[in-house]
Order: sequence, then C-alpha cells, then structure tokens
Amino acid sequence: MNEHELVAAAKRRENSAFTTIMKRYQSQMYYMIYNMVNDRTLAEDLTMEVFEKCFQKIDMYTPTYRLSTWLFRIGRNHTIDYIRTQVKNKPTFVELNNTFHDGNYTPEQEMIMKEDDVRLNLAVNSLKSMYRDVFLLRCDGDSYQEISEKLGLPINTVKIRLKRGREQLEKKLIL
Repeated sequence: MNEHELVAAAKRRENSAFTTIMKRYQSQMYYMIYNMVNDRTLAEDLTMEVFEKCFQKIDMYTPTYRLSTWLFRIGRNHTIDYIRTQVKNKPTFVELNNTFHDGNYTPEQEMIMKEDDVRLNLAVNSLKSMYRDVFLLRCDGDSYQEISEKLGLPINTVKIRLKRGREQLEKKLIL
C-alpha cells in the first residue's frame, strides 16, 4: 500500500492502516524521542502518545509533505512540550554542594551557609523563565547540546541565555 492509499485508509479509520503506520515508523519514532529524553520507559510512553495524537489528527494531514515528515514533526513537538512542562514544574531550589569544606562548621558558619542558600534560591527564582530553565538544566549537568535538544533551541541561544542568566544572578547576589 503506498503512502497516499495508507493515509486515505487511515482517514477512513481503518485499523489496518493505523497498524501499518505504526509498524513502519514506531522504532524510528522511539529512537528520535529516546535521543531527546534519554529514558527508555519515558521514550516508549511518549512514542505511544505521539501515535495516538497522530491518529486523532490524521484528518489534518495534507499530502504537501511526506507522512513521515508530518509524524516526526508531531513527535518532536510533543516531546519538546513534555520536556518544557518538566522544566517548568521542576522545583527551582538549587542546593549548594559544599564538598570542598571538611564538614566541621561552627554554628555561625552553618547559619551563613543557610543564608547564602536562601539568597541563591531567591535569585534563581527571580530570573526570567527562559534564563532559569537553561541555568537549572546546566546545574543538573546537562551539556549545551542536551539543553539545546531538550528545549528545542539552537546551541548559541542556549549559550547566550546561560551567559545572561549568570550575569543577572551575579548582579542579584552582589547587591
């Protein structure tokens, strides 16, 4: 069955057409999503959600583009939306890692460290979300490339936002 016949059958809601589409594109969709989220179970779940969304919206498909292009665009956008909601809903409490100290603190030093943690968290929370999202992903150890893929941004945009976010944090923490 060629692509046009397959889409026509899917638009008529024929289960065999949906099954054929999934068999053709499921593994490629899974690997694309897996490369974006780096979690097998999550990639499987998102892959199924993408196909469900595609089948619900099959009437919106126009043959201007190949079916695979349409499917993978939906898959990419759905995954980016998922990642953005995770970043947005992620607690913005940044815990300072004081491993360079020996752990023997006076009560006064502990109080100062706690105050510094509070100041840092307030400063991070006050950043615009476009800077905060990039900053927090970088704090989690994500590379520029990983942040770029997760947020659907060019790498240079990630670098610029990280730089500006750091500059804003510096200003807030110096005052």
